[in-house]
Amino acid sequence: MSEKISFNIEAAVKGLKDITSTTTATERLTEAVEAQREAMKQAKRQLNDLNGYDKAKERINKLGGQLDEAREKYERLGRELKQQNKTNAATRTEYK
Repeated sequence: MSEKISFNIEAAVKGLKDITSTTTATERLTEAVEAQREAMKQAKRQLNDLNGYDKAKERINKLGGQLDEAREKYERLGRELKQQNKTNAATRTEYK
């Protein structure tokens, strides 16, 4: 009978050790998951920052293109104005 009690005690102790080891493993796993979650949040923030930077670069490039177009139009209109002024001057001279 003492062997049976001893066996039961050993089984209970071993079971407690298994439970303790499982609990410890679960806690470690939970901590690792939390650390990974924080790393993912940080990576997502960095990705959002990069996306914002890329969008800003695209906008700058677009605005730069619009500025170039505006300069070209300004120069063309200046040339047209000069030509029109010459035409107007010639017309005035003819009708004087």
